[in-house]
Amino acid sequence: MFTIDDLWKIFDTLKGEEPVPDITEVIESLAKSEKGKTIEFFNNTINQNSFNTDDYLRFKDFLIDWYASHKTITSLQSQISDPHSMPDSHLDELFRSFGYLYSSNKISLVSSKYSVNQNKVNLFLDLVNLYKIKGTPRSIIEILSYYGLTKVDLYEFWLERESLNKVIFRGKQTISSTKYKDDYILDFDEMILNDPHWMLTESQVLQLNLNNKINLPSRTPYFAIRPVYNFREINGSLTIISRVIQDQYLEFINTGTITNQNAPISTFGKTCSLLELYLSCVYIFNKIYTTGISPINIFSCYNGTKTDYSDIIEDYNNLTSLSPKTRDERELKLAEFYNLFTRSESTNFLKNENTAGVILKEINLELYDHLTYSFDSNDLDLVISLLIDLGDWIKLQINLSYINISYVIFGLFTFIEEIKEVVNFFKPYRARMKSVELFEFDNPLSESVRVGEIVDERIHHTIVDFVESDGDLLDSTSAENCSWPCPDSISSCMGSRRDTYDCGSYYDIGAITDECEIIVDYDNWNSITGNFGDSSFIYPVPTGFNL
Repeated sequence: MFTIDDLWKIFDTLKGEEPVPDITEVIESLAKSEKGKTIEFFNNTINQNSFNTDDYLRFKDFLIDWYASHKTITSLQSQISDPHSMPDSHLDELFRSFGYLYSSNKISLVSSKYSVNQNKVNLFLDLVNLYKIKGTPRSIIEILSYYGLTKVDLYEFWLERESLNKVIFRGKQTISSTKYKDDYILDFDEMILNDPHWMLTESQVLQLNLNNKINLPSRTPYFAIRPVYNFREINGSLTIISRVIQDQYLEFINTGTITNQNAPISTFGKTCSLLELYLSCVYIFNKIYTTGISPINIFSCYNGTKTDYSDIIEDYNNLTSLSPKTRDERELKLAEFYNLFTRSESTNFLKNENTAGVILKEINLELYDHLTYSFDSNDLDLVISLLIDLGDWIKLQINLSYINISYVIFGLFTFIEEIKEVVNFFKPYRARMKSVELFEFDNPLSESVRVGEIVDERIHHTIVDFVESDGDLLDSTSAENCSWPCPDSISSCMGSRRDTYDCGSYYDIGAITDECEIIVDYDNWNSITGNFGDSSFIYPVPTGFNL
């Protein structure tokens, strides 16, 4: 299990070089113990005063480190029983011996420089239990949690008859790690699109059901995994990213170097600073897409004094997750949020779409040339790879439950590419996966409205109790032309085409014989101008309707 590379890693550790990859605290402690025993052996058995020359002492130091490195490997192989003491590469070998080949690349969490991948150790210890429930919804949900997907819903689809001539697929939630309990419905054609294993058409399904060959609803081989993208969690992590790259750029301007080199870039095959990784993402993204200009003069960036990422995330959640009760409270909390998690746009070193490339070229010309020569405008793989590297850094350093930003930008196919091998290993053999997504906007501070004024709504109606004729029934000079007897003997039918009360009566009697329209005028409050304006609506009156 141990290789010559492991020997030299232990050797470098004993020489005092740090950090050395894949050397855990247990291995380092054992190596130092073996070195102490070796020094004691040389002092008590081998050393002779006559040979204490400078050359001998240098050679003795080399022999002690070399022998102690060999002895460390021997002791580990004979005594190791705890996976917490094993380096990452040895854990991968254990996974392969169990038949699980997907352990090394995407399992979340590597903490301090000497710690093992705690999540990988936990998965290895849990692997036997997962094998027992392999093929169940529970096994898929649990295995995805080790890969940082803590908010996932799993649906199983049933074929149902929606109407006489229509069949649908209804996804019923089987197991969930979220609060959402809704069904998910897909049209027949949408579900079977590009599936060579589905043989029946919709009409054939309906005919088979009609002939009692099959019964509906019927369980299908389709299932879906729905990740929940919480934008509050994403934005909270990005404010930290923005602050880190601002600080690293300032360090580069002042010193010409960047101290913290802990961001692997897969396509480059090297570990660089987060600033270089971020600039690479922006540089390639802007070569493919045109981005807009922010209409406001601030940008997201943590502006406080705390250095512990978990404390910063906690402050962000405390500010944004609580719903303010009043308008004054909301304004106060917003001012606090802007002060703590934003900066003035004038302080941002990224000025336009070309800035990232210019600065990256200045900081790391080799990386800039590699990205430039590797770029293909018709290929998204490069920008997706960079964004996945950025998301992995965030998971590693800030937030284990962070949903990779590439999933949000480029859709579900990047999500499926990341986890399909793992899901295929634990799903039932003939089950076929579909993916759906849910975006969760959970920021009551900025997404709520609290009004401070009382709205007093008053509507003025003018009810018109007479109807203007179309002019065919009356003229303004002759009472004999009234088509309806006047009930009031002292009144006459003199009028101006019934634009006043008919025959002096309180109601317009002529309306019962007219086919016309009633026009109602009323005053309408205009909230924009702050004034009342005239409005009207018209509706027809059928023949014989008596007002």
